[in-house]
Amino acid sequence: MLLLFKVGESFIISNVGDSRLIFIKEYFTNSYFVAEQITVDHKPGNKKENNRIIKCGGEISQCLDTDNNYDGI
Repeated sequence: MLLLFKVGESFIISNVGDSRLIFIKEYFTNSYFVAEQITVDHKPGNKKENNRIIKCGGEISQCLDTDNNYDGI
């Protein structure tokens, strides 16, 4: 889920789960577009997210599927 609020000239952005906000800027002088990722993925492989999970009392582990492969690989 992604929430985007425009307050005056500012935006308030919140994301939960597998949502991502990409902002597309158009440069008229050169007629090209630039994509900028606005939100950050909440994945335990990200050091900051990993630390946040552990600090909140959570734990991080990899799960195996029925063929004993790491899930998600």
